[in-house]
Amino acid sequence: MSCKLLLNLVDCLRHHSEIEPQRSRAILSKLLKVFVKKFETIAKIQLPLIIQKCKGQSFCGPSTNSSSPASLSLINVPDLKEDQISNEPAKSSGTGIQWVNSVNVAEFRSLVKTLVGGVKTITWGFFNSKISDTGLPNHEKLFSPDILHSYIDLVHYAMEALDIYTINVNPNQQRTSGLISRSKEEKEVLEHFSGIFLMMHSQNFQEIFSTTIHFLVERIHKNQSLQVIANSFLANPTTSPLFATVLVEYLLDKMEEMGTNLERSNLYLRLFKLVLEASASFQLKMNKCCAPIFIK
Repeated sequence: MSCKLLLNLVDCLRHHSEIEPQRSRAILSKLLKVFVKKFETIAKIQLPLIIQKCKGQSFCGPSTNSSSPASLSLINVPDLKEDQISNEPAKSSGTGIQWVNSVNVAEFRSLVKTLVGGVKTITWGFFNSKISDTGLPNHEKLFSPDILHSYIDLVHYAMEALDIYTINVNPNQQRTSGLISRSKEEKEVLEHFSGIFLMMHSQNFQEIFSTTIHFLVERIHKNQSLQVIANSFLANPTTSPLFATVLVEYLLDKMEEMGTNLERSNLYLRLFKLVLEASASFQLKMNKCCAPIFIK
């Protein structure tokens, strides 16, 4: 509710930017930092607590370990008692089983969805507000280093918080390796998250993902659903050559590893395939960007 109330300010700030552009932009930057901080809280404190409690259940699926090379498996959370998820130790039954309230998982998913939509709205506010009296068109608006750093943090914390969708509140639903069943809500949230970066100036987009490409690939390795984000970038005619260039440079550096690690090889080959498919769709732009890399 608090996040939704804050978002009501965005349109007001857009109008107010005609009078005080710098102040309006500073407030939008503060709003962005608040939302990123909430993502950090979910990723670093609340989500690990939920997963830890679920791992204590004897009927859970494969456990989730952020340091494990295996992809995330869907964690089963059947309908349980109404215990509240908090920072306090969980109450245990006589058999020592810790309970997780499936309603709370749904609430956290709703919060993550609101946060993603909120950051997208704030980003829209940046590009539809007046920057200064210079009269630069919207597509020429570049972020300051401070705002850019917030978006880099967003990639790190939001892509971890999105693991909330790996917790299954329906024990009859399973995710199997290579065939991932996604809910409609999860797919929409991932597409909205991608949409945040599709609005950006090309230079800012490239700066963000040149910095975070290793983290992004690692997250896709651990949670294959996040590949939707890479798919969205490669399917967009503006971002496709930029993201493909960054991704190909990263993958070429991993060529030696491809012959020694089967799981990694499958991941890298899958990502190479995505780039080649995008290249076929946007041949002229992709050739200009990617050809110099292969010539090296």
